[in-house]
Amino acid sequence: MIDIFTEGYKITQGFGEENTSSKYLAWYQANNLKGHEGVDIIPKNKNMDWRIFSPISGEVVKANHILYGPYGRYVTIWNKKKNIAIQVCHMIDVKVNVGDKVEKNKTFIGVMGGSGINEESYPPHAHINGIPVNIFGHRNGDKKNGYKGLVNPLPYIMEG
Repeated sequence: MIDIFTEGYKITQGFGEENTSSKYLAWYQANNLKGHEGVDIIPKNKNMDWRIFSPISGEVVKANHILYGPYGRYVTIWNKKKNIAIQVCHMIDVKVNVGDKVEKNKTFIGVMGGSGINEESYPPHAHINGIPVNIFGHRNGDKKNGYKGLVNPLPYIMEG
């Protein structure tokens, strides 16, 4: 179950979905991606609180406060038990720091807004990546899988 927004969420683009829109296709092609490398979600109610709560328990291993770049401001959380890191991107404000312990659906990690590529091209949303890691926290995915080694994050964040 995902409870990262206080009143629920809606998936606007799933993992692996092709994007044939001319607005986005060039970006996919330029990055050698065969489809969407993460999951995009928005709050069910557009007028609600845009605070984001951690989609997984673990430790913050990256808290990027830079506005620009593909993912803009984002947080990466490593769950050692599941050998996965979950990255929540396109925040307007990051509220955690590297080393912080976070609890799924309870720790306020940032505010959805619009940073990175999202800022000018896409409506505000939270982009969530799944990054396979080994027991030492190093990337462990198949980088030739067409998604730069990223995997669908939903099976990891839907668990109770």
